[in-house]
Amino acid sequence: MARTRGDVTELKLPAQAPYVMVAKRAAGALASCAGFSLEEIDELNIAVAQACERAIATVGRLWGNGYLKLAFRLDSGRIEVDVQALPGIMEEDVSRAGREMPRPRAERVRRAEELLATQEERRQLQGQAERMAGVAAANLAAQEAAMADLEGIAVNLIRLFVDDLRYNVDARGAVRMRMVKYLVG
Repeated sequence: MARTRGDVTELKLPAQAPYVMVAKRAAGALASCAGFSLEEIDELNIAVAQACERAIATVGRLWGNGYLKLAFRLDSGRIEVDVQALPGIMEEDVSRAGREMPRPRAERVRRAEELLATQEERRQLQGQAERMAGVAAANLAAQEAAMADLEGIAVNLIRLFVDDLRYNVDARGAVRMRMVKYLVG
């Protein structure tokens, strides 16, 4: 089988769990083209799935929506997979947003007036909001601690299935993982 050096294939996917399967299929197909065994392909698929799930969690936490950018580089005797979490919306989200018309301002104002009809209701809502903010702050601190633990576990799991892993979180909190799997034999 003739192999070329440095072939790169890029794939952009919505940062949503159902699309992890697409990333796994692409990784498996490219690894198969490079001559990897079924066991090595399975290992790569596990690592790619974990990296994508980690990136999807980052997108949800930071931006609410975005996409994953995967770059696969086939080289002599290895496959390199780069997974990035990026903010933004996909084109289909833009076209859907264009079809959904916002409510007229007068309707929004009327609805707001109905919700805040009396001063007492406002005070009650403010008190509830303050209590909820306190609970939310405590929950956020607990979630951040749990996320840090899960992040460490996820990265260590990926390391089990690839030969080299570079894991980077930039100043915005975006994740980038570069995984390399070498062809054995």
